Amino acid sequence: MGKFWNQLKKKNENILTESIKIPRDLVQKDSVISLSGNEEVWIENYKGILDYSQERIVLLLRKGRIIFQGRNMFITFYTSEDMQITGKIESILFEK
Repeated sequence: MGKFWNQLKKKNENILTESIKIPRDLVQKDSVISLSGNEEVWIENYKGILDYSQERIVLLLRKGRIIFQGRNMFITFYTSEDMQITGKIESILFEK
C-alpha cells in the first residue's frame, strides 16, 4: 500500500509542476548543479558531505550521490542547502 501512495504523490507533484509552471526542483526538491567551466560548481538541495579531499568530493543528494574528482578542489562556500566548489574539476559522476 505504501508504494501506491508514493506513486500517487509523485504523479500529483508532476501534475502540479506542469500545470502552474513551478520549477521541478522546488516541488520535488531535486538537486540543481550549475557549472562555470571546469573550475566552479554550485550545488543546491544537497543532503550531506560524504567524502572531502582536494582530489575527491562526494555529496549525498536526495536521489543518490554525486562525485567530483579533480585537483586543488575546495568547498569555498556552503550552507545546509547550497554549496560552491572551486578547483580543477576533471570528472563528475552521478550514482543512484
